[in-house]
Amino acid sequence: MSIFVQNIMPYSVALVEGGEQYRFLKGEIKEVPDSLRGKHSATLRFIKEGRKERSQDEKKEKKRPAGAEYFNNKRVKEKEKKNKFNLDLQKNFAYSYLEKPLHFLYTFQYENEHFLPALKRFRLSIDSIKNQNVKIIVVNGSKQKIKDQLPKAKNIRYIHKYQKQFGCKGKLINIGVNKYVKTPYFFMSDIDLIYPYNYVENMKTLLNNLKIKYKQEIRVIFHNYNMTTGVYSNDLDFLIQLPCHVGFAHGNGLVHKKSFQKIGGFNENMVGYGPEDSEFNCRISKQNKVIYTREIVTVHLKHKRTNLIQMDKNWTIYNKTRQSLK
Repeated sequence: MSIFVQNIMPYSVALVEGGEQYRFLKGEIKEVPDSLRGKHSATLRFIKEGRKERSQDEKKEKKRPAGAEYFNNKRVKEKEKKNKFNLDLQKNFAYSYLEKPLHFLYTFQYENEHFLPALKRFRLSIDSIKNQNVKIIVVNGSKQKIKDQLPKAKNIRYIHKYQKQFGCKGKLINIGVNKYVKTPYFFMSDIDLIYPYNYVENMKTLLNNLKIKYKQEIRVIFHNYNMTTGVYSNDLDFLIQLPCHVGFAHGNGLVHKKSFQKIGGFNENMVGYGPEDSEFNCRISKQNKVIYTREIVTVHLKHKRTNLIQMDKNWTIYNKTRQSLK
């Protein structure tokens, strides 16, 4: 009587039984004497007594492949699953983020002799971004209204929220995000940044790619050319020829709105210039993947620091945040 067995090893094997040698290629099924039944179970798998073909029910039955075959199949399935996820993500994400205008948030709060120079820089920044696929949100905390002094564009929304306390940037950002930002991601911008003509398009493509790569919500901080001369212009070809130093714009870039709200936004106890941006980035790093990238850049116009109010207190808050997150 004979039986059929299959070589389940990921390589060919040769067996000797009753003076006869039986050679099996990888995965090969052979008819052999019944004397091999139950033997070499780590090498051979019993198929069916008396016939080589399996029934339809047996073919449908899911059995774990052996050895390398199992791991190869597992890798293929994981790759197919990942590709399907990427295709679905690209389709949905591209529609939501690449087609719709990105909300661009500015805050403005300047007084006295600093007001007019800041307003000039602000106009140049808006002029560099207003014709791209964005909706600009301006939250003005200054006493003086500036709506009529800004560039005219249908995609600009202006809000005047006068704040008696000078230097409350965090509070103005929180107002803008919680009440006026409607997109899943938004861009925080200083009034001093000048943008390339294709900045938003490139940024959205980068955001899409990073979302696919990391499969989680992200916080993206971009590279910056910081001008070292007090020249005001939005002509990038001219500006990049001037002296500058490079770095990252820690308080600007892309932010996920729900993550922003989950951590309570900016710390409103930090008033004036200080590490309020780094403190915010520390807290949001527990919710999002924080990414620093040099792929696209902005130019930052030089200006004086005008709100050095409570530096010691601000640094104390920042250090406490860092310690609490360790």
